[in-house]
Amino acid sequence: MMDGVDFKHKDAQILASVSEHLSNLALGRFSKISDDIDATGSSEMVGDIAENVNKLFHDLKEFHVFSSELANGRLYVEAPSRYNYLASNIKSLHSQILHLTWQAKRVQEGDYSQSVDFMGEFSDSFNGMIKALDERTKRIELEMKANHQAREELAASQQVLKTVLENINDIIMVISENDMLFANDIAKNELKIVDNKSEDPLFLTIIQYTIKSDETVNCDYFDNSRGKWFQIRSIPISWLDLKSAYLYVVSDITERKKNEEKLTEMANTDELTGVGSRRKGLKYLSECLMDKNSRPLCVCYIDVDGLKMVNDNFGHNEGDRYIRAISTAILDSTRKDDNVSRVGGDEFMVIFVNKSKSHAQIVLKRINERLKELEKVFGDKYPLSFSYGIEEIVGYDDVSPEQYIILADEKMYKNKRQKKLS
Repeated sequence: MMDGVDFKHKDAQILASVSEHLSNLALGRFSKISDDIDATGSSEMVGDIAENVNKLFHDLKEFHVFSSELANGRLYVEAPSRYNYLASNIKSLHSQILHLTWQAKRVQEGDYSQSVDFMGEFSDSFNGMIKALDERTKRIELEMKANHQAREELAASQQVLKTVLENINDIIMVISENDMLFANDIAKNELKIVDNKSEDPLFLTIIQYTIKSDETVNCDYFDNSRGKWFQIRSIPISWLDLKSAYLYVVSDITERKKNEEKLTEMANTDELTGVGSRRKGLKYLSECLMDKNSRPLCVCYIDVDGLKMVNDNFGHNEGDRYIRAISTAILDSTRKDDNVSRVGGDEFMVIFVNKSKSHAQIVLKRINERLKELEKVFGDKYPLSFSYGIEEIVGYDDVSPEQYIILADEKMYKNKRQKKLS
């Protein structure tokens, strides 16, 4: 009988380790997992669970390291193992990017036979550019062979001609000191250049970048008169007579800016609830910690109770409805200057600026009362409740936003355990 008790006790210990591992994995706290779960002496089922959790940890950590390297532009890194099925899609993307990088290098070396057929709309643009470069290069070569003098001039201005041809749809100008040496038709028409002069605000902004620099300079500029964004690139070159000059390439990047704003908004908003994302919440907390006028500051961590039970018994659509109800109750009970974000599947964070812990507890009480009202809408199928932890920040400790969240999270789990014991 004692062996059975010990056996169950061992299983319980291992399952507790499994729970802790999964919690750390869900929060991306890989550093908190130092060793694999030792399932020695456990039942076969619990041993299998431990083994699968160990593999999940190694696969996710491998995926995290690999994706971090790619996000920082380091393409030539070792990919996850062939048995890491979680990373199959990103490995495929990695392979495509490497191949595209190789093709771009070949084009840079003058190989215009390259083509792309796996990048959607980009493929058409890339292939069209290569075809145009090939045709123009061949035409220039014929002209150079026909006229020796033209060949010498083209060789002297090779860098300018290449840049003009590769950016034919952009504004192209060459300026030395205050003298305009060259302007393409788009520049003349768009900037209304007459006798090499213009009063257009965009032109005047371009001129101010005639600086003594040996490096390429990039600047994003919003033109109020046009309501458009432009990227201004200033490139030091030698002109036909070896005169020192600057090549200006001005590109309309309005659509790119709009897409960046859309992507930023998407990244900062939780799709299911409409509240802020984890990324946005962490950024806001970080800004508050740097602001001396934000004290006292309260970080409130909220965890939805019984979500797994709802998913298992009523389906994940009902689980999503439960999560939205929690977010609705939080939004209905907080003010506009209280920052609300969803930081996990069933976890929310509320940041109260210039509010004490007692204020946060009052708001939590309002949230709970609002949930009781929403329970009637749900038909009393299951209770709507949550556990919480509050971390009040008064001073200016050298603590990261993530560490404050961990402290609030630990208090939330303590609250959840107390509720289960009561």
